[in-house]
Amino acid sequence: MVARQGSYPRWKIRIPTKPYWLDTRGVEGYFFHITPDPVGSGEQIRAELGIHFDANVPGTSGCIGLKNWEGWQGFLRRMAKIALLGIKSLPLKVEY
Repeated sequence: MVARQGSYPRWKIRIPTKPYWLDTRGVEGYFFHITPDPVGSGEQIRAELGIHFDANVPGTSGCIGLKNWEGWQGFLRRMAKIALLGIKSLPLKVEY
């Protein structure tokens, strides 16, 4: 999502600490669903954005795709540790 003036305030964008499994080609694995859902402004609406490993098909359709397997495994471990602390979601700040 490209944050623009008038779009959802950045502090309302969140990522859960627990993923769910998606069989979608290009993801085929754990998916951390970014909320709110759907997001956008005007006529451009996009649903089901998330963070996932960039599997099989290079690139994503707007998601944050991690390409490095070791980095992805480290991300999964870190999010699992945060979830064990009872934290259900984290704010996500998108900068470009």
